[in-house]
Amino acid sequence: MNAGEKDAQDFELIKVRTGEIIRSLRMAYGKTNAEVSSGLHMPPEWLQEVEAGRREISFAEFQSICKIFGMTAGEVMEFVSRSNKGRSLQ
Repeated sequence: MNAGEKDAQDFELIKVRTGEIIRSLRMAYGKTNAEVSSGLHMPPEWLQEVEAGRREISFAEFQSICKIFGMTAGEVMEFVSRSNKGRSLQ
C-alpha cells in the first residue's frame, strides 16, 4: 500500500470513528437524532450520514456538536484519546 492509499484508508477510519463518537455521545446524553440535528439547524438525515461515517464534517460543525453536549472539542478529543488506548490507525 502506498502513502496515498494509506492516507485515504486512515481518513475513512477517522470518518467512521467520528460518527461512532457522535452517536455514543448523543445516546449517552439521551438525545434523539431530531434534537441534535435541530440544535445544529441541519436535517436529521445529515446527522444520520455523519453518525454512519458516510459524511465528513468540518471542525466548526464538530465544535457545534460538542457544544450541544456541553463539551469543548478538546474535551471530546481527550475522551476519544482515552477510549482509544491501545488502538492504532492500521
